[in-house]
Formats: sequence, structure tokens, C-alpha cells
Amino acid sequence: MYDKIVIDGLSFGLPLFVMAIGGIYSERSGITNLALEGLQGAGAFVGALVAFFMMRSLGADSQLPYYAAMLFSMIGGMFYAMLHALLCIKFKADQRKAKDPKKTLLRLLGYMKQYIPNLLAVLVCIVISAIASTRGSENIGKLVDDFILPMVAAGSTDFAPLAKYLTGIGLIFAAGMIASFLQQYLMVSVTQGIQKRVRDEMFTRMQKLPLRYFDSNTAGNIMSRYTSDIDTLRQMVSQSIPQTASSVITLVVVGTRLLSTSWILCVVMAVT
Repeated sequence: MYDKIVIDGLSFGLPLFVMAIGGIYSERSGITNLALEGLQGAGAFVGALVAFFMMRSLGADSQLPYYAAMLFSMIGGMFYAMLHALLCIKFKADQRKAKDPKKTLLRLLGYMKQYIPNLLAVLVCIVISAIASTRGSENIGKLVDDFILPMVAAGSTDFAPLAKYLTGIGLIFAAGMIASFLQQYLMVSVTQGIQKRVRDEMFTRMQKLPLRYFDSNTAGNIMSRYTSDIDTLRQMVSQSIPQTASSVITLVVVGTRLLSTSWILCVVMAVT
């Protein structure tokens, strides 16, 4: 049973691991492709489709559909990647980017000044969530070592200490869930406020533009500034910035717990 679980885990996890390695090498080479996940998903869809039809004709016991799925997944991913490159490079598909990313980022952070109390509360919620997640995972190990295994070995039926400890773990996870909910709730008000302010400023600016601007730009291109571009900004404020802060804080909390547990193992893990 356990052998099958390990084999199935490796079988399902290996493609995801290869995809992640591909993304890392792509970004380390200086190429940041926002369509990378889409290309990987499209290739996986082609492989799954080929495996489905081959299994129907050859049967589920044959190994050929699995190898064919891997091959056609790579071929499908390469095809969609070349199509994406053709649209972007040859036909100059619309790929908007800031002329001065640093200046753009500083301007965006300027919009967030009036929401400093909300952002501080969000930071506190992120810290609580990270600590709750770390402590909860650590307490689960103690639950097995200090309560379940001794009770099984002694044949005890006194569940009062176990119930008390489980209640404590439940409260820790509940605190993390509440903190995560409050974080999302507070970020909604920040995101919507910034989004409204940017749209108002864009509309005011557009009222002062000459008529030749509207003659030289299509209506769809102008409207996409208010829709897709603002939605990208919303995703950055509501997801990218909080996730970056959460990752950094989680790394600090986990690193602190690792050092307090065994600094030698922590150093070995960091080196290897």
C-alpha cells in the first residue's frame, strides 16, 4: 500500500517538478514570461488528450499511452510557445510595460499612503497567520510523539489531555484563519480605493487629451486601459504585494523556529 502511494506520488509530482524547474531556468536566464503557466497547461492538455484516446484503443494496461502523453506534452508546449513568440515578436502583439518601472512602482506606492493604517493591520494579520501556521504544524508533531504514541503504548483510555491539546491546536489554526480572512477583507478596501482613484485620474487626464489621440487610437485600445490594465494593477495590489510580504515573513518565522530547534541542521539545510 505504501509503495503504491510513493509511486503514485512520484508519478503525479514529477511533471509538476519538471514544470517548476523549467520556470526557474526561464526566469534565471533573464526571461520572465507571464504566459509560462498557460503554455505548460496547454502542453499538459495535449498530452492528456492523446493519452485518453490511446487508452481507449489500447487499454489502460498498456504503457504506451503514458510515454506518448509525455512526448506530445512537450510537442504541444513547444508549439504553443512558438505561436506565442510569433504573435509577440513577428506581429508585435500588445505587450504593455512601464517605460520606467522604478518610477511606476514608487508612484503606485504613493497611492497607498492614505491606507497606511489598513496596511499595518494587514501586516499584523500576515504575521499572525505565519506564526499560527508554523506553530500548528509543529504542534501536530508533538501531538503524535507526546500524546498518541504514549497512549497507544500504555493502552490508556484517558482522552482528556489529548482533547485539551487538540483544542489548543484548533484555536491556533482558527486564529490563522481569522487573520487570513481579515487580511483579505482589509486588502479589498485598499485595492478598490486605489483602483477608483487611478480610474478617476485617468478619466480626468483623458478629458484634456486632443482629438488626434482618439483618432489615432481605437476605442477598444482606450477602453482596455480602464479594464485590463487596471485589473492588472488590482492583482498587483491585492495579491502580489501581500504574497511577497507573506513569503518574507513566513521565511523569517520558519527560519527562526529552525534555528531555535537545531541551528546545526538549519546550517546544513541552507548549505545543501
